Amino acid sequence: MTERIWVFNGNHNHFPSGVFSTRAQAEAWIAEHGLSGTLTAYPIDRGSYQWAIAQGHFTPRKPHHATPDFIANFSSSHQEHYHYYKGLSGKAATALAAAEAVAEQNEDALLNRYPRRPETP
Repeated sequence: MTERIWVFNGNHNHFPSGVFSTRAQAEAWIAEHGLSGTLTAYPIDRGSYQWAIAQGHFTPRKPHHATPDFIANFSSSHQEHYHYYKGLSGKAATALAAAEAVAEQNEDALLNRYPRRPETP
């Protein structure tokens, strides 16, 4: 019996774009499409709020911690999760993101140093 599912959220999406029974299936789909976002394991038949309390990762201490709004928007960094960038995760994703940032900075520096001249008709 599956005790959790894997949910993928794209970087700019409030709603999941994929739900999988295994991490391997999710990662194959993420890689196939070169996706960027977060893959998170969620307990089945239990909210993240209740799961975090049961696991000892969160203790409600303030009155608003029991409100519907708080519970509906609760997430726990203790849930197993992985970040992806263009289909890659871990060190490969970090290296690619860093290389692209450096390339973008270099391009910006070149454009500032040698601005493009307007084309003459």
